[in-house]
Amino acid sequence: MRILSAHVEHARYARDFGQVEAIVAFLVKDEARPVPYILRRLTTVTARGTAPLRERLVASARALLEAPRKLHQPLPPASHAVSHAA
Repeated sequence: MRILSAHVEHARYARDFGQVEAIVAFLVKDEARPVPYILRRLTTVTARGTAPLRERLVASARALLEAPRKLHQPLPPASHAVSHAA
């Protein structure tokens, strides 16, 4: 999956928690579909940070976008077998 663009569609400040909640829309292209399509992810980041807010929101949403693919990857082979001799 290739991300063509990212756009913060809706953001709000949760004052009680010091967090910014936002919906980030990604325009993506993959092998399964011939036409690019939009995927949206809801994410939160702290209101204060060193990087610009938009960058932090997009990075957080991108991590959520890629997380399911990482869950379905096979585990690497074990470096050694564990024996359970009694």
